[in-house]
Amino acid sequence: MKQQLCVCARVLLLTVALGSPHAFAQDGKAYPGASCQPEHPQDRSIAYYWGGRVRNLSSSVSLTLSCPVIKDQNSGIAGAWIAVEDHHPSFSVSCTLSSWLVDTRSLTARTVTVVDSQTFTTAGTPPEIPIVILGGGFSLSLGDYYELRCTVPPFSSGRMSGILYYHVYESLP
Repeated sequence: MKQQLCVCARVLLLTVALGSPHAFAQDGKAYPGASCQPEHPQDRSIAYYWGGRVRNLSSSVSLTLSCPVIKDQNSGIAGAWIAVEDHHPSFSVSCTLSSWLVDTRSLTARTVTVVDSQTFTTAGTPPEIPIVILGGGFSLSLGDYYELRCTVPPFSSGRMSGILYYHVYESLP
């Protein structure tokens, strides 16, 4: 009886620990694709915003987007998910999440350096699967700020590719 009680107590303790928000502590944030902005000002005319997403209106050039990521923890990135539409038969949607470090040693010139990055792509995804979730759990080193940068191919056969939404998870200390 005492042995059964001990096993039950351990199972209960494990269940409480795994169910606790601190067991897999992450600070997740969701962003609409529409929060992404064209990297180059001349590309504003080919960025089409509708329904919280951003798509590429061009039939000939890819659209490069810079997407904000809020940093409010000091322990790095634990993962990210990016929902994209890829309707182009030959070109892929590609996204890179980067952690940047600002060198403040010089008072006259500030330099920024990529500390760590993770790239995701729709390459190899069958064309009959137009909406793809890129990303997963991974570790990205702590930096001074983060950036998600995506390249979206031109539209093909009357269908536009784009970014629907993205989630970024920071590790909690």
